[in-house]
Amino acid sequence: MLDTESLNYQGASTITSVAQSSITNGRRPDLPDASLRILDREPGLWNLFAYQGDTFLDIPCAIGPYRLRLLIKLNSTEQNFHRSSGGRYIESLMERIRARPQAYFNRNELSKMQDIARAALEYPFKKRK
Repeated sequence: MLDTESLNYQGASTITSVAQSSITNGRRPDLPDASLRILDREPGLWNLFAYQGDTFLDIPCAIGPYRLRLLIKLNSTEQNFHRSSGGRYIESLMERIRARPQAYFNRNELSKMQDIARAALEYPFKKRK
């Protein structure tokens, strides 16, 4: 059964105080140990961020008429591929997740990390050229 509370990816209309606070030097001082860092982003497609030493991919998906959002914690193999291939690897991982989102349900961290993921979406990010 799908979690209907997390079905709408744009459901960040209720922004928590975490997402509303100021940002300095590319880090959010209001988060525990200010360790949220945006690594890469394709607006509307995926958001890659690091928090407390872990790397997460936040991605909107759909199963039939249902829209959902998955927050996948990258394992060490995926992190190594990202380090060597950058955004190309994240794009291919996103395509695999979107093709079969149900295969990644057991890795979904959204219920535990919802405030952090929401803050990461609000976090300004400029892609380096």
